Amino acid sequence: MGRGRALFVLDNFEQVVGAAQETVGAWLNDAPQACFLVTSREPLRLRGERQHPLRPLDIEPGVALFIDQTRPPAPVQPADAADIQALAALDKAAPGHRSWPRRAPPAGPAQLLARWGSFHGLASRSAELPARHRTLHATIQWSWELLAPWERAALAQISVFEGGFSIEAAEAVIDLSPWPAAPLVEEALAELVDKSLVRVGKGPRTGSSRFGLLVAVQAFAAEQLGEDRAACELRHGAFFARFGHADALEVLHHHGAGARRAVLWEEQDNLVAAARRAMARGDAKQAVPAALAAARVFDLVGPLKAAIDLLGGLRATLPLLPRDRAEILSQEGDFRSFNAEDGPAASALADALALFVEVGDRRGEARVLAQLANHELRWGRWADGEAHHGQAIELAKRIGDRRAQGMALSNLGVLRYWQGRYDESERFYLEALELHREMGDRRFEAIVLLNLGNLDGDRGRVASSRAHLVTALALHGEVGNRLAEGVTLGALGSLDLLQGRFNDATRRLTAAEARHRETGNQRSEAVVLGRRAELALALGDTAEARRLGLLALDLHRRTRNKPWEGHQLGRLGEIELEEGFDDEAARLLQQAVDLLRSVGFRQEAVFLARLGRLQAQRSQLPEARARIDEALALVREQDDKASAVEVLLEQVEIELMARNRAGAEAALMSAQALVRDFDLRPEARLAQRISALARRF
Repeated sequence: MGRGRALFVLDNFEQVVGAAQETVGAWLNDAPQACFLVTSREPLRLRGERQHPLRPLDIEPGVALFIDQTRPPAPVQPADAADIQALAALDKAAPGHRSWPRRAPPAGPAQLLARWGSFHGLASRSAELPARHRTLHATIQWSWELLAPWERAALAQISVFEGGFSIEAAEAVIDLSPWPAAPLVEEALAELVDKSLVRVGKGPRTGSSRFGLLVAVQAFAAEQLGEDRAACELRHGAFFARFGHADALEVLHHHGAGARRAVLWEEQDNLVAAARRAMARGDAKQAVPAALAAARVFDLVGPLKAAIDLLGGLRATLPLLPRDRAEILSQEGDFRSFNAEDGPAASALADALALFVEVGDRRGEARVLAQLANHELRWGRWADGEAHHGQAIELAKRIGDRRAQGMALSNLGVLRYWQGRYDESERFYLEALELHREMGDRRFEAIVLLNLGNLDGDRGRVASSRAHLVTALALHGEVGNRLAEGVTLGALGSLDLLQGRFNDATRRLTAAEARHRETGNQRSEAVVLGRRAELALALGDTAEARRLGLLALDLHRRTRNKPWEGHQLGRLGEIELEEGFDDEAARLLQQAVDLLRSVGFRQEAVFLARLGRLQAQRSQLPEARARIDEALALVREQDDKASAVEVLLEQVEIELMARNRAGAEAALMSAQALVRDFDLRPEARLAQRISALARRF
């Protein structure tokens, strides 16, 4: 100590942290020029102490370190995707654990993960390490033994949480009453954070403090819970069931709901755990509200299959009160409808409707009528869907349920859009938008804005379309609606494609596809695959366009989405037309027109015009012009400017083949006038085609 400046390194000081003041503190006083670098799982709490918390490495540098530290004498191949995934799972279990094996197994990290059946099993044979560091279990056991009794109790009890927890949840679950000397729950939790046994960060949606355990620590702590588990899980279930009570769910559709939805979003794992544990012990009073609250999150982020399994399992497992059963069936039926399960969805929704009528719940009745109507529309049963929507609107007005009225109006707007009745569609959308804004329901406001964006895009109101879609996307992000985010990204990608913004289109369509796969929304995934096929065709890659188009068609058929199956058949016909396979193009285009007409999906105008061009090529000019006239009448009736431009360009081709220069020029001028507001880039497919046709005069 008499040599002047010096640096001392003290490792694992947490085992003697109680003597910090008498040792390091005294040395600092006696030797002010000395510096101490101390590693410890909890702070020393000395004057002048500077803490530098060490966080786990990000996955990429973590993989690099693992490969470097476990490299065998012979050269190794770089880590593949399976290795990276396995290392991420191992790091989540115990990041930075010092007893990783000194050499990776021959098959790499993936085999290590498969062999590591529990955190007891990961061990090192190194003679350099003390016994307490040779297995992960022994390391945690050593830390456990350094804790006060109430700290052990708190750590064991928080093992019942899944996916982290808030301080409010901890205070509801942790019971330290057997220890009179124990501090407040918040203080006990802070001590566990200081001892590096509990991690703290910010909630991804709320930004408030959120606590969690490493997987290995949670597994160890759960083993220590013993006989207290039942009581602890009961407290956990009671806390999270309150999120699913009727009044708590109703406020999710009013002003200020964003913050409440954010809390639910972060608690999805806890809500599911609470519901499943209550089901296992036959406790419907906790299982139903916890499951209904979880359903509100699944409705935003998916996956749809997990939601169906939870709700269907609850319904099959527990005897439920009629109203509870109706609520579960209503949610389950809606998820099954999105998951392309026609019969099971219709049956669940019909049963829910009957139960709501039986118990006299008119609000539930109005809501399920709207859900049933929406389901019928998804399957092309327009008349049944419209009838249910009419009943829903009438009942909602009678009982003053503005939310159900807004939902039904919005869905009627979708029906009118599919029928090509664009003016009526817009009127219904605007009425629904006003109702949702009046209530402060940001989720449904965003959905209506998405629908308006699609409608404006078809009508050639490109700037308005983009503004609606961008606003909708921001609102979906605000409420955490990953399902609708994917749909809106796809719509924006389609608009980018129209305008020739190919880089933006690629980015947005790729992101949309990822969202749909994440949430399990196969119907929307198929639509995006079709848009990606159109993008590939615009970029000149017909082979990729055909491949993606066939994938989309297969998925539309598997999800029994007849309207979009017809649309995709037409797009595949366009690819064959581009390649010069006229017979195959004609077959596919005719199939598209027939199918779209059979289900009342009035989007066949462009495909009719393409068939007209093929007939003109075969010198069937009267028939070709009849096709064009029919297509033009359709797009004018609908005010569908985007389709009108394509139909007019086909008319130019036909009139040129007929040597009718004046007719061709008139059609081209009409098309040019329509696209002035489209803000097309020179590389846009429509712009390229208009330029090519203009050069022929």
